[in-house]
Amino acid sequence: MEPGDVTFTEQPSIPMQGRYTRLVPLSREFTEELFQLAAANRIPWQWHAPETPEAFQESLWRGVLVQYAVQDVRTGRSVAFVRADNANLFFGFAYITMMIHPDCRMKAWPLEGALLFGNYLFTKFNLEHLYAETTESYLQQFASGIGTQFEVEGRLRNRVVVNGRREDLYILTFTRERWLAEGVPAVERATRRLREPELV
Repeated sequence: MEPGDVTFTEQPSIPMQGRYTRLVPLSREFTEELFQLAAANRIPWQWHAPETPEAFQESLWRGVLVQYAVQDVRTGRSVAFVRADNANLFFGFAYITMMIHPDCRMKAWPLEGALLFGNYLFTKFNLEHLYAETTESYLQQFASGIGTQFEVEGRLRNRVVVNGRREDLYILTFTRERWLAEGVPAVERATRRLREPELV
């Protein structure tokens, strides 16, 4: 090696695929499908402008740190969307959003994508807190995770309108401490089968 030469060491890769799902960049087709779902009020979406494809595209990327589609490894179909936005890397936090396709709601396996995404954020950006906001009606779908997977950081009463009805807005928090204790082992379990050689 000559003086002044620079060497690059390969960094350990962050797992992007588990047993059931993988994280992939958003495709044009899935982005168009998300718009159709949002315009038909089949997924919650905060519109900041007229409900047009252009306004949807703009809001899709506003304030984003990183976002992926969650793909079913068996079919290649994108079944959910995960995003981190409004990040403050100095203080070590970001807000996360997950929207599951209506066809896959109330199924547990797409949540593996959230597990992979949380691991990606805590590992790559060295974050301390991930926050999420959800309404009362949506919180009921995963309320069993309160106290075991995440904490309720706050409750803003009658803050949002969902289909013409006032609902409370909940702020959830996922801490790095809990992630190291419970999230990392869960990722290990989700990706173990991929690392193990097939027995012949």
